[in-house]
Amino acid sequence: MTSERGSETLGLSSARDGKPRLEFLTAEYKELRAEIRQRDTSMTQLFLTGVIAAVALTSGISGFYFNLYTKAPEEIPWQLSYFFLAPVAVIIPILSMLTGHRREIRRIASYIQVFYEEPGLGPTWESSHQRMALIAIEEAHDFVPVAFWCLFAVSIGLYCYGIAVAEAGCLWVHLFAPMLLSVLMTVAHVRYRGSKHHYYAKRLSEWRDIYRQLHG
Repeated sequence: MTSERGSETLGLSSARDGKPRLEFLTAEYKELRAEIRQRDTSMTQLFLTGVIAAVALTSGISGFYFNLYTKAPEEIPWQLSYFFLAPVAVIIPILSMLTGHRREIRRIASYIQVFYEEPGLGPTWESSHQRMALIAIEEAHDFVPVAFWCLFAVSIGLYCYGIAVAEAGCLWVHLFAPMLLSVLMTVAHVRYRGSKHHYYAKRLSEWRDIYRQLHG
């Protein structure tokens, strides 16, 4: 049931057109919530896919490498070490895709907060959750970057080990690959982290400007 203030704000004060308008808002609200749930599910599936793929690649390549190492370590080519970086080629794109889903969720959530919660038209989950995240540290905790950085560190560690065992020449050349991947991973992490509070605050400001333009 809408409040009197919310009804007047969005033009629901008229008994004649209030009910159809309210039904439209209810349907829109449900659609927006469904979109958030769908993207949240997609994020979970993407994260699990990334972890499983990275672990499977690391395990398979490591098994193959160390099988050769036990037989003839001196004959292992340094080129083989680059295969240890394969999991990173999975982690970084998936982290970027997670950022895209997360931004879309935050965009929808900020719309709900401005057009539904702040006028007093419904539950205040988004507003309350934002305040809780600022108060309770555990609410802001996100284990996705932690898990991906751990997998990243394992891949880079195995790569450096392989290069050292193969005694590859021009060591600085071989350090270029992990350095470049570290930069790309850091950029992806920064974008992912910024998609939570900074991106949300930016979208809130934009939606509020739009709301004032539409409703004066």
